[in-house]
Amino acid sequence: MTEPAPKRSFLRTWRGRLLALAFGLLIALVIAEVSMRVMLGSFELSEIVQPSDDRALCIELKPGSNAMYDGRFEKIPATSMSVNEHGARGPSFPAAKPAGTLRVAAVGDSFTFGQGVEFEHAFLTVAEQALVAEGRAVQMLNFAVPGHGTPQAVAQVRHRAVQFDPDVVVLSVFPNDLTPREMTCQILALRPDDAEPGSHPPGGIYVIGQILRLMPQRSHPDDRTKAPPPPPPSTLFVAAVTEFIELGKTHGFQPVVVLLTDRRAYENERDCAPCPAPHDLLVGLDVPVIDMGPHWEGMGSDWARHFIPGDGHLSVDGNQVMGAQLAVELRRYLEP
Repeated sequence: MTEPAPKRSFLRTWRGRLLALAFGLLIALVIAEVSMRVMLGSFELSEIVQPSDDRALCIELKPGSNAMYDGRFEKIPATSMSVNEHGARGPSFPAAKPAGTLRVAAVGDSFTFGQGVEFEHAFLTVAEQALVAEGRAVQMLNFAVPGHGTPQAVAQVRHRAVQFDPDVVVLSVFPNDLTPREMTCQILALRPDDAEPGSHPPGGIYVIGQILRLMPQRSHPDDRTKAPPPPPPSTLFVAAVTEFIELGKTHGFQPVVVLLTDRRAYENERDCAPCPAPHDLLVGLDVPVIDMGPHWEGMGSDWARHFIPGDGHLSVDGNQVMGAQLAVELRRYLEP
C-alpha cells in the first residue's frame, strides 16, 4: 500500500510565499516609517492646501486649516502653520479695511508664506512690525500659497487679495517660481487631479508620501486630454506680471515686484537650466522692483544661521533679515 505524500507546509505554497512576502514588506515599511519619523521631519502640503476650482489659481489655502511642520529632510522644532477664514496665513482680520490703515497684501510661494516658522516670525510679519514701530498704520495680509508659481500668484491677487481693498500688493518671486512645473500647475507636493483633497496620505505617513511624489504628475483635471506644450516660462512670467500691473490699475493698488534672491540663484535653478532671470524680463515693464538679492547673498555666507537645516527655507534669523530690509524698501510706497 502506497503511503500518501506528506502535506506541504503552507509557507512552501505559492500563496504562503506571497503572504510572507507581503507581511515582510509591511514590516519593512513600518520600520522605515518609524525611522523616518524619528530622524526626519514630516509634513504634507495637502493639510493646508487644496485644489482650486479656478483653473488659473490651481491650488489654494484651505480656510480654517492648520498643520504642524517639523521639517522635511531634517527634524526641526515643530511650528504651527494656520490659515484663517479668509484663506490667508495667520490670525483672523476684518474684511473691511480699518480707517486710516494702509493695507499691503502679499502673494508668492512657500518662502513668502513663511514655511517652517511661526506666523510672527515670517518676513512679512517682521516687516509689518517694523513699520508699525515707526508709527505707521500698516497691515500686512499674507496670501502666499506654497507651490504657487508667478502666474498662480497673480491669479491669487485677482481671486482673493483684491477683495480686501489693498493699497499695495507685493508679488514675491523665487527661482523655482519660474520653472515649467510651477508655471503650469504641476505641483509635486499636492496632486490636484486627485478626486478629493482628503485622498492624500496624512502628514504622518512619510514613506508613502515620498513615494507618491515620485509618481507622474498631471496638471489639472481639465488637462487630461492632449494639449499643445505651454509657452516658455519667460513668456508666462511676462504675461503674469503684465496682468498684475493691469490689476493694479483696475483695483487702485500699487503693484510691487520683490525678487527674493540674487540673479545667480535664478540662473542655477536645477529644474530649469537656466531659468530666465526676472531682472532681465522685467526691463520695460512699468512696475517697481525691489531686489533683495544682495541681502540674500549676504545671508548665504552663514547658511546654518539664516536657513532651516535640511529644508532650505528661511529660518527665524533669515526671515528677520529679509523682513527688516523689506520694511525699508516698502516705505516709499506707503506714504498716504
